[in-house]
Amino acid sequence: MASRQTIRETVVDQLQLGFLALPATITDNDTITCSALRDRIGDTDNRLIEGAFAYLRTVTQVDQAYNTAVTLTAEISASATTFTYTQVTQTIYPEIDDILTVESENMLVTDTDVGAKTVTVIRGVNGTTAALHAISTAVTFKVKWQHRTISSHAFSTNAIELSRVLKTNTAFSSAPGQIDIYLILSPKELNKCIDEALSELWTKSRDSITLNTTDNRYDLTTTITHLTDPSMLIDMWYRRTDSGQVLRGVREYPVVNRRLEVDDDTIFVTLYDVPSDPSNWTLVVESRKYYSALSTDVAITTAPLPLVRAVAKVKVLEKIFNKLGASAKQNYGAELMNARDERSQMYARYKQAITPINFNTDEPFYPPKVPINSVEWRGGWYE
Repeated sequence: MASRQTIRETVVDQLQLGFLALPATITDNDTITCSALRDRIGDTDNRLIEGAFAYLRTVTQVDQAYNTAVTLTAEISASATTFTYTQVTQTIYPEIDDILTVESENMLVTDTDVGAKTVTVIRGVNGTTAALHAISTAVTFKVKWQHRTISSHAFSTNAIELSRVLKTNTAFSSAPGQIDIYLILSPKELNKCIDEALSELWTKSRDSITLNTTDNRYDLTTTITHLTDPSMLIDMWYRRTDSGQVLRGVREYPVVNRRLEVDDDTIFVTLYDVPSDPSNWTLVVESRKYYSALSTDVAITTAPLPLVRAVAKVKVLEKIFNKLGASAKQNYGAELMNARDERSQMYARYKQAITPINFNTDEPFYPPKVPINSVEWRGGWYE
């Protein structure tokens, strides 16, 4: 498992598309001082930085000036993920990936509605615990994960000038922290490439549907919510469920006679070989389940990191080619070929995890000899 931030940073590091975690301070709303950048690029090549993206990390983890003016308009329980706040007199509002602190709990903003003064959050992040908060409790606002385009970099002063002001104030000038410098592609563009990579990867999902005695037509879409197309189906079989009795036969057998149909985006299957006692059986449906996009930097995917990283690298390089055109071939043509080779290797490595493989052997198989039940036990093994 890996977070979006982990995937993005490993891709950027391997493709050398930026400099990560540089110590910096904010001089004013559109200037950052970073002496470490000179050690990375030398003293003359400003063209490398102009047009790049500064991505702020902990440098902005400082309380905003208007914290006391922001309070809850209603009590929020420990499980609530949406709440409203009072009118903010300043022009700065919470944005996605910002941190809100209510008492001792940190909340990560995943969606906002400025007009309704409503935020949707992930509760209890950064080592804190979700708790009940009373009405009118003060909300501390912390800016997080901002990125701005770099307009210039002065080696004499180590000053990075930004094309747009930060969502901060001058009280941040003494706050040490970190920034990341991303070349060519912005963090949002990189995140989009990661989402595109995840949308191509899938894992096998097995879902059970209870059989009934009155109808042999079943709605698969309602039960299997990720199922959107019949091509995602891999296999179906019946499974015996009444474990209370001794079974003398096979507990599972495949669904052979069936018909699939799509009606108004709903996938139905009609079964023609339903067991004679359907109450003791379930229908097992094996299908492809594609990985979901990641909405925040702390969101986690269960896709194998080496696999999603290899696919994301191809997406990133293809994005660079689309953005820069012919000028990208000289620097990234070989990288793209290597990335595609790595993607093929990772597909082969994780083939068993994403592709059904039938196992066959010509060797004879001798099952263990076991007694069927106590009644048939006659002092020897059942033959």
